Amino acid sequence: MTNKITRLCKLIIIPVLVASLTACGTTASTGDKISAVKEKSEKQLVKKIKKVKKVKKIKKECTKIKKVKSRKKKGKIRKRKAKCSKKKKFNFQGDANHPMVKKSGGRLLYSETEINHAKPGKYKIKHIDYDKVYLKKGEKRSKVGIYSNVTKDEKVYWKGEGFLELNQKMKFDDILSKATLNGEPVKLPMKFSDLGKQFSAFDDIDFSVFDYSVHQFYITDAKTGNTLRYVVLPEKKSDPYRGDKNKLLLFLYNERNQKLIDLKVNRERNEIYGFMNILGKHKFKLALDKVGIGDTFNEFYGKIGEPDSLIYGTVHYFSSTNIKGNGLSIDYDNSVYDSKSGKFLDVKNNVVTILQLTSKGEKNGK
Repeated sequence: MTNKITRLCKLIIIPVLVASLTACGTTASTGDKISAVKEKSEKQLVKKIKKVKKVKKIKKECTKIKKVKSRKKKGKIRKRKAKCSKKKKFNFQGDANHPMVKKSGGRLLYSETEINHAKPGKYKIKHIDYDKVYLKKGEKRSKVGIYSNVTKDEKVYWKGEGFLELNQKMKFDDILSKATLNGEPVKLPMKFSDLGKQFSAFDDIDFSVFDYSVHQFYITDAKTGNTLRYVVLPEKKSDPYRGDKNKLLLFLYNERNQKLIDLKVNRERNEIYGFMNILGKHKFKLALDKVGIGDTFNEFYGKIGEPDSLIYGTVHYFSSTNIKGNGLSIDYDNSVYDSKSGKFLDVKNNVVTILQLTSKGEKNGK
């Protein structure tokens, strides 16, 4: 390397300096000046080369080369470097020896106060089509097309009051076979690991030792930062299963404390048997034949068919939809909290704001 730098200086830097000094009427001390400049130039070049080598080494360690098809020329393969993603290190405080998490060997932490104090801030939910879902300022609710109060065949009127019983010919297993979460097929009941590898540690939770006198708990994965939260606010009755010895409603959060989805868990079997998906809050999207929160009642009708019953604006696809049975229900609210703006936004007519799916949640978990 040093020989290369020396040759470079002899060929380019020194001749240029000599020529310039000669032109300016340089004295006998020119040789000393050239030697000093040469030495300085060599040091600068060596320093620069070392810096470049260091940067390249870092990039090599944390980047992968991806082969991507060129957009401009079809079929042409080009290489692209992926961004370096550093592994996050968490410093959570919690009880790793609590009976509910002891089996995890220290990976899961239990506390009755918040463990992950990350501030979720405002975040965009990718699956929401804002133009389709929310009303703009001054815009009135349209009642035509997919937003209509009545189906195209005029068999179902969505705004009826009280109880309306209909005929559901489709079997529940047929509906369940169309269920997806974030585009991936869902089979209920399921383990936490079925949600993704990043949630597999939650399979080690022993829900059977849960004490119902506890009104709130957090279980956080010390490796990923993902959290399960249980909370009961008696005045709001946020847990409809309180008092049922086999059911828990849990909130799932990511490492940034952003809500992903609500889970219905069977305590005896340590398994997920249902979901509650809320528009504007949850980053995950539950869907039936590609329709879910953010779509309309009429779009559900077009995919799934005639519902089983309508009760005060809540549409049930099985009359057994309750805490003891299997079922699917969809709800509409005039306004919902939006995580992107941090405000409550008005929703267009008959847009599904809550979707609940329950499978094999019968009494005693049988």
